[in-house]
Amino acid sequence: MTILELLLRSVAVGVVATMAFDLWAVLLQRALGAPAPDWSLLGRWIGHLPEGKIMHDNIRQSAPFRYERCLGWLAHYVVGTFFAAILLIAAGIGWAHHPTLLPAAAAGLGTIVFVWFILMPAFGQGIAMSKNPAANRIRVINVMSHLVLGVGFYVGAQVVNQLIVIFGSGS
Repeated sequence: MTILELLLRSVAVGVVATMAFDLWAVLLQRALGAPAPDWSLLGRWIGHLPEGKIMHDNIRQSAPFRYERCLGWLAHYVVGTFFAAILLIAAGIGWAHHPTLLPAAAAGLGTIVFVWFILMPAFGQGIAMSKNPAANRIRVINVMSHLVLGVGFYVGAQVVNQLIVIFGSGS
């Protein structure tokens, strides 16, 4: 797989998977009243990084940044693309051309490591949201949501391959 092919596939697969994740969040919010992810907090966290602030006591109480919601949403999709690239590199060109569900689902679930052990502690929520009174409910939602992300990786890879069949590989 060339660098260009990896980049294009990563963007397409990552965007489809992240959209699936977001649609799932909307469904959970409407059906179960689950809180929607607040991507402005991710933007706020990123906004504090240049000043050397990685760990927050409570990210909600940290100073907000102009355009933090936009930055957070952009970062959310960039991270989805990054994780798609990791999947494509790890699973290889064979998987990219003939995707199967298991590696994609495993990759989606694997992204929880980043959320639980890096992002949530940095936000001041503790490992795996341990400081939140609803930690177990949030963990279940996280597992389901990241499994949906994995299914999105699979669907995204299938969509890319169908688009290549329809429009040709360009070679």
